[in-house]
Amino acid sequence: MLEAMQREVEEVRANLLRIFPKDKKCDWKKNGAWPAKETGPLLFRPASAAQMKAIEAHMALSLTPTMKAFLSVTNGWKHFWLDFTLFGSGAPLLTMLDRLALQTAADQASIAGVDFDDATAVKRWRKLDAENLYLGHCHVLGADGAGSFLVVDKTAKRKKGELEIGYWTLDGGLWSDRRFPDMLALMAWAREQSAAY
Repeated sequence: MLEAMQREVEEVRANLLRIFPKDKKCDWKKNGAWPAKETGPLLFRPASAAQMKAIEAHMALSLTPTMKAFLSVTNGWKHFWLDFTLFGSGAPLLTMLDRLALQTAADQASIAGVDFDDATAVKRWRKLDAENLYLGHCHVLGADGAGSFLVVDKTAKRKKGELEIGYWTLDGGLWSDRRFPDMLALMAWAREQSAAY
């Protein structure tokens, strides 16, 4: 699995290195508020076992096998596909993801008109539409700084040790066509999308 993750990560990175310099109309740099010195995808050194434990403690989540494989390749990723920042153990990454998620969850609560502290109300609301998922009930694995998130539902059951990763936006909720059974599938999707760009 680690070798497969390394291949996917490297292919996505190579595609992004091809795309970013050529795409003059792209708003990614504006959305992500790129510092002038950042010109492409930024991957970090692989996470140590201690760093992975710190992520688990911070997120109150037991990492899945493919999440661990991802972190074994890179301990976070700035300027991933669609200019997402993906989780890692670095305090700035986790703090930024937490801040974006808290603000967006508050916005969602006021827009939806649902008391998300009331379990019965949340259950009813979720049954109305498969896309209804409260961001405050998710682990955030990535964000683009413009209202889109990669999330894991805290209430989801694991399948073969993995948790489904979903693409979530404030205006669209959980997208039905962007659900990934694991982190490796997310990387494969990003590789396919970026190769076709």
